[in-house]
Amino acid sequence: MKYQRSLEDYYDKSYEVQRSLGILNTAQRAIFGTGLTFNMMLAAYYTQIGLLTTGDIIMIQSLMLQFLSPLFFLGSMYRSFNENLIDINKITTIMETPALVT
Repeated sequence: MKYQRSLEDYYDKSYEVQRSLGILNTAQRAIFGTGLTFNMMLAAYYTQIGLLTTGDIIMIQSLMLQFLSPLFFLGSMYRSFNENLIDINKITTIMETPALVT
């Protein structure tokens, strides 16, 4: 009975963490998408008035995408590493707890 409650509590908290991380990831991608859209619109405007060429637009887009991809990867690796450290902390706490039944 106590184990079942602990397990349900763990699943509830895990769900809340995943939901908040999903919201954070969505907001991060929306911010990056907005920034990329603004950069592309600005590059298109400069191309229209003759300051940039079509190749410059392609260069700006590819540089932005090459810059953002590693950031998404590093963010997911950081999140995974952080979750693993929390799990290790929980395991060591459980292992150090004295047994009720010997």
